[in-house]
Amino acid sequence: MEDKHITLELTDKAKEYLIDNGYDEVYGARPLKRFVTKKLETLIAEKILTQEIKPSSKVVVDFTDNKLIIRK
Repeated sequence: MEDKHITLELTDKAKEYLIDNGYDEVYGARPLKRFVTKKLETLIAEKILTQEIKPSSKVVVDFTDNKLIIRK
């Protein structure tokens, strides 16, 4: 994203969702990376590939209706 000059901002609700669902009592925060990749990176990559996110744009990720969404 850096090479395309795309900035990323997460709302407090999005951060809370990622933290709450990426943490495991047994493994701690280790599963967080896989969860972020699965939920956040995939969502952003799909939007870049479909050109819904253009170079030099700011992406705001929010959590609503039980899912991560992108606001522009």
